Amino acid sequence: MSATRSRPRACWLAAIVLSLAPAAAGAGQPRLADERIILHTIAGDIVLALYPDVAPRHVEQILKLSRAGLYDTTHFFSLVPGFYSQLSGATDRSSPPSPDQRGLVHRLKAEFSGLHHQRGTLSMARDDRDPDSAETSFSIILADWPEGDRRYTIFGEVESGMEVVDEFLKVPRDAEGRPVIRLSVLKAEVIRKAGLAAGRLAPAQPVDLSQAGPSMALVGLPQSEAVACGILLMVLIGVGAFVCATRYPAAVVPLNLMNVLIGIFLLMIIATPIAHQHPALAVALFGALLGTLKLMSRFESPAS
Repeated sequence: MSATRSRPRACWLAAIVLSLAPAAAGAGQPRLADERIILHTIAGDIVLALYPDVAPRHVEQILKLSRAGLYDTTHFFSLVPGFYSQLSGATDRSSPPSPDQRGLVHRLKAEFSGLHHQRGTLSMARDDRDPDSAETSFSIILADWPEGDRRYTIFGEVESGMEVVDEFLKVPRDAEGRPVIRLSVLKAEVIRKAGLAAGRLAPAQPVDLSQAGPSMALVGLPQSEAVACGILLMVLIGVGAFVCATRYPAAVVPLNLMNVLIGIFLLMIIATPIAHQHPALAVALFGALLGTLKLMSRFESPAS
């Protein structure tokens, strides 16, 4: 075949390749639904974009529940930095859902895909033993999590508002990742992309911790501060026992016993997170507690 006849064919091939290039470049990005869900939270607004081609049943149900108001007054109840922030189920609201609203909730069959869990991914929560048990609760993933790929349904992404999630992560949490204050979703609003103006979105703001009660504040107290408070209390009790040694000797034993109890309590604060991974340590802590109670029983009544 001559060079002059091969040039037109080469031009046609080049044109075909160039025409297909844009489609190939966008193949890895799922199509976004026209609707957006705005989670109006106590720390600002989070905008969710959904993948109707990837998880059509999940997207349909979440949009339906959002329009019906089921996500209103739900809350982010579990936060694990570097992993996820999980929204409660639509039935875990400040005000109970109506029977009609409850009737909209049904279990969803898994819709696994080739997408990857990464920061901003919306991943459906479910029973670990049943892939087809998802209903309403979902998580915002905070970092790459390949272990979740093809195990949990990805149905969308956070289009804007990850800085709001970052504000949630600044709230003190207990050992199980529960925040000390209810991180409420005031309202979930469905709006079309065309009607979404950046100026109408509430920016990220710090969570007001003044609403946390005293007991909740204690739960969220960092471990080091709790231990420091306990040590200070032990010192004060020790000083009290020293002062009472001459004038009120009968009070010395109860005060020393109180110091032992506080010491056991501090030991449990320090060791409990480790005990979750080491059952032998948990047994030892339980034995120490029983020993302390046995010691207390010896001083219940004065010797005759």
